[in-house]
Amino acid sequence: MRHRAGAPEAVPRAATLTRALHAPLGVAADRRRIARLDVVRQLPLVVTVGAALVIGIVERVWYLQHDPINSDEALVGILARHLLAGHANAFLLGQPYGGVEPYVVAATFGIFGSSSLTLQLPVVVLDAAACVLVWRAGRRLVRRRGIALVAAAAMWAAPQSVVWNSTLEYGFRGVTLVCGAAMLLLALRITQDDGTPLDAPLLGLAAGVGWWSSPEIVYFAVPTLLWLVGWAWRARRAQATYWRVGAVVAAAGVGCLPWLWDNVATGFPSLAVSRYDAPAHPLPYLARVGTFVHDAFPMILDLRIPRSGAFDVPAPLAVAITALAGAALVGSALWCFLDRTKGAALGCAVLLYPFILAAAPAGENWQLARYTNFFVPLALLLVAIPVDELVSPARRSRRVRGLRRDQLGWGATFGLAGALGAVLALSVVAFGMWGSLDDPAGAHLPAGSPDAPAQDLASALERHGVTAGYADYWVAYKLDFLSAGKLSIADTPPSPDRLPSVRAAARRTPHDQAWIFVPPTLAARTEYAPTAIIEGPSGLPERTFLDDLHRLGVPSRVLHLAGATVVVCARSVPLSAVGL
Repeated sequence: MRHRAGAPEAVPRAATLTRALHAPLGVAADRRRIARLDVVRQLPLVVTVGAALVIGIVERVWYLQHDPINSDEALVGILARHLLAGHANAFLLGQPYGGVEPYVVAATFGIFGSSSLTLQLPVVVLDAAACVLVWRAGRRLVRRRGIALVAAAAMWAAPQSVVWNSTLEYGFRGVTLVCGAAMLLLALRITQDDGTPLDAPLLGLAAGVGWWSSPEIVYFAVPTLLWLVGWAWRARRAQATYWRVGAVVAAAGVGCLPWLWDNVATGFPSLAVSRYDAPAHPLPYLARVGTFVHDAFPMILDLRIPRSGAFDVPAPLAVAITALAGAALVGSALWCFLDRTKGAALGCAVLLYPFILAAAPAGENWQLARYTNFFVPLALLLVAIPVDELVSPARRSRRVRGLRRDQLGWGATFGLAGALGAVLALSVVAFGMWGSLDDPAGAHLPAGSPDAPAQDLASALERHGVTAGYADYWVAYKLDFLSAGKLSIADTPPSPDRLPSVRAAARRTPHDQAWIFVPPTLAARTEYAPTAIIEGPSGLPERTFLDDLHRLGVPSRVLHLAGATVVVCARSVPLSAVGL
């Protein structure tokens, strides 16, 4: 057959058939090769994320076995027992906040029994759930799945202050963190218009329950509101927008209904700062903002040890790292502002955090790092956005060397793995120095039973026929919880009357009224609280009390039990008679 000029050259039928048969095999082989390469490429990241998971678990187990509970936690356990007995309560005992998490603790008690371990387990589980929600929110903020996973892994294993606080059951921060993370995720689902009709009521419910739990939910409300307002303005002509906004508001009202019910009946004490059990601010407002910058922020970076506040690296190096981290946060916020991404709302939340914290009761108390935990997920999600752009292997073309837009290249993988490894290293260093400074957690306590000294004291009081009396706050309610209600040991004014029935029992006992004095040794301060006021009720010295008994003519006997001195009075001693 003659070949025409300009026409494609004829291909024999056999060759065409051969290409058709072998082409799919070649494509499949390429895909398998790329898949194997991708697995190898992600291996460093998988290893470091796995290490973060293991480190977070090991450190929490150590704290549960070495760090004893305190009276703040014991009151949550006592309230949980009351809830199991059918006595509902909107808030923590004697406080105008914290009314959700005790129900979670009560459910745990109902299933596994009541103990120090089951008291602390719920907050650990809640922290793990919050990490999962942060990971899911990160997936919606960045294109590369590995970056969102790194953010969640860093939140689980660091900083040490967050890990430690995630084993302390204060009755509200675990639920508040879960509600806040859920708000971020649900707001992103709504504003990206790919969620479900349930997202709006669930968002409102999370906001309402979070507000009932703690006003600290406001940290997460900042980006959530900014996202929703921007979305509602853009979609203001759509009728569905108004239905969703209405569903959010209505569900929020349902979620905080117990808060509303109690506050309407009692004059809104939750909105009165004076009703919170916290001293007046000793520093002016701007100085409290500065406290976050030069004290709390280094602790968030694992450059300072919780409790003691000591540096775990040389001070000049800590200052340099703090400055670099602060510049990275501010730079990430500016990046998001200029790029007009969803990260702009997170930038506002992160930059406003120190100013909101400075206005909160006791917000300047940075040594225990209780008030900065919510900063960590917001900061991690903010930094993830510019990192996602910087490590992009295909910012302009769809594929570069076999990489999809949601995959990471070699350099990005090693960079992220190295960054997470550095975070883990600082966390491990802080963890290793935990018991070597001024207030070692569990340094003098048997592993696996950190509450044994207090448990021994409670058992000894029962054996000597003592059922009621007085002690300092940090001693009293811990003994009440560990005795499973067999003891009624109360604190004394000016401390608020958190359990009127216990204080009444201590006041009305006709004989064998116990006054408990704990010498503030290092072991005692580790067991009860790192303060010298545990010496006696409201800090009353034992010698002063014995002199008062001699003046009043009250017979007594002195018992030395489990590291404490117990003065057992033959008859009840009025608090006013000893200056309390």
